[in-house]
Amino acid sequence: MRHTFRKIVIAADRSGAGKTTVSCGLLAVLKKRGVKVQSFKCGPDYIDPMFHRRVLGVPSGNLDSFFTDAATLRRIFTKRVVESGAELALVEGVMGYYDGLGGVSSRASTWEIAHILNAPTILVMDAKGASVSIAALVRGMMEFGEKMSAENGRSTPGRPACTGDSGSASPSDGCRRTEPVKKAGSRQSGIRGLILNRVSPMFYPRLKSVIEAYCPGIEVLGYLPELPELKVPSRHLGLVEPGEIEDFQRWTERVAAQMEESVEVERLLEIAGVESPLKEDKPQPDRPQPVRIAVSEDEAFNFTYEENRALLRQLGAELVPFSPLHDAALPAEVDGLILSGGYPELYRDALHANASMRASVAEAVKHGLPTIAECGGYMYLQEAIEQVAMCGVLPGDAERKPRLVRFGYVEAETRRDSVLGPAGTVLRGHEFHRYDCDFNGADCTLTKPAAGHGHAATSARSYEGIYLTDSLAAGFPHFYYWSNPAALAHFLDSCRTWRKKQQGNF
Repeated sequence: MRHTFRKIVIAADRSGAGKTTVSCGLLAVLKKRGVKVQSFKCGPDYIDPMFHRRVLGVPSGNLDSFFTDAATLRRIFTKRVVESGAELALVEGVMGYYDGLGGVSSRASTWEIAHILNAPTILVMDAKGASVSIAALVRGMMEFGEKMSAENGRSTPGRPACTGDSGSASPSDGCRRTEPVKKAGSRQSGIRGLILNRVSPMFYPRLKSVIEAYCPGIEVLGYLPELPELKVPSRHLGLVEPGEIEDFQRWTERVAAQMEESVEVERLLEIAGVESPLKEDKPQPDRPQPVRIAVSEDEAFNFTYEENRALLRQLGAELVPFSPLHDAALPAEVDGLILSGGYPELYRDALHANASMRASVAEAVKHGLPTIAECGGYMYLQEAIEQVAMCGVLPGDAERKPRLVRFGYVEAETRRDSVLGPAGTVLRGHEFHRYDCDFNGADCTLTKPAAGHGHAATSARSYEGIYLTDSLAAGFPHFYYWSNPAALAHFLDSCRTWRKKQQGNF
């Protein structure tokens, strides 16, 4: 019997409308009801998946249609849901629903990912201080989907059908269709329902009636009242981490209780539909020789895509977590090292005080232990962070700048043979950092992709970056290794070679 599951996208018209609050509240409601859920986040976001994980107790995932093609994204999504045994997949959107590449394109937007997944969307909108105008905004969001579909030559993004990687659907797929959508606007946009944020209980029934009258094809499924204590605080790189919210469990329970009271959860689940993924009958490759990879995991270094972890394991890695903050040295008998991104600047004094760990890392990297260091991990390898000494493997003092230095998607092409593979290896990722150095390496050509069209189009822009050697890849970009699994496989092969050298068998 095939595994069946529901799927839903929680999106918004803009950032700050309440996506994360609604997503976490819904996850908590479903968990309390005994529904097994697998969560995801659209885009290159590390913080929101941490919220999902704190609520559910299992890792969340990232889905990004710039990093991978549509077929790969669907495989990642379906495989994760099936392996988790989830009954529902909840995908939290990023920014505004149609906001994508370069701020001028719908490419890599939540709308595009909802289309690829064939998942219906629930829109969250902040309705404080508005009435009939909200109906105009909702209708515009729905009708804009028609325009985008026409421009991109796409089929309906939100149709309630079962799809495999081919995007086909048929009754033999074993799925049950939900009822037909009333108007083309909701079909092309994929928007099926609406949750209003910061609305008074007394005004909500009238606002619901106005919206549904002017926006046929969409259902207003509920609201959250204005509750200042539920607002999630931010810092310079986005939301604070859930561990920094005082009594996070109480926060979650409060949001969930409110949603049980004022959101039609059962109707939302009906809109989510039911699908059965197509079975893949592909031969399984021989499992490579296992290697032990030390991976930084603590308060300072915790930005690692769950998909990267899964790919590492699939390619034969045993992941060995360690803490640069709290441990005295690297784990014993490891064959490689991954220093993840994070917030080392917030813990620079504690990192500096742990001199034995800094010495352990520096010695290992200098002696050729295959190492990947991204963003915060790269800063840790430098001489200093704001004049506070770090590992000293690489030159530079990372200093805070008045504004974001690099922001957005990037494609990197290596200029030399390295631990990531031969010259010309291409990886996709993103940069998002306020700290910077005078020089950040020059072994890759980094390109911000062109986006948009017409007067709003942006041009591609290239610059140098990243340090590469036969044993080290270090720089500010965070890479999503499903964009080029061969690069990660090459890294692990370098780790196997390192092990043989240490054993005297090379």
